[in-house]
Amino acid sequence: MQGFYCWVLGCTAQRKDPDMGLIQLRIDSSLIDLVPVDRLLGMNGGSAPGIEGQNPDRVCLAIAPSMPYRFSNIFRPTGFNLVS
Repeated sequence: MQGFYCWVLGCTAQRKDPDMGLIQLRIDSSLIDLVPVDRLLGMNGGSAPGIEGQNPDRVCLAIAPSMPYRFSNIFRPTGFNLVS
């Protein structure tokens, strides 16, 4: 999961707390928190996405108007949609 955000979007690791299960990533002035559902912090949030789970199985990121072209060739083959 972290690989996508770092290698594709260009995020950098800001903070990691392996005991809690928190990975905080920075992209420009924004922070993205990744919380695996099988770690302490994630288990407190409930089950993984599904019938019983309340955790999201998708996210939406707002990309600055000057950035969509940077990502369009990366996302096109993956099936991700860029909406402007």
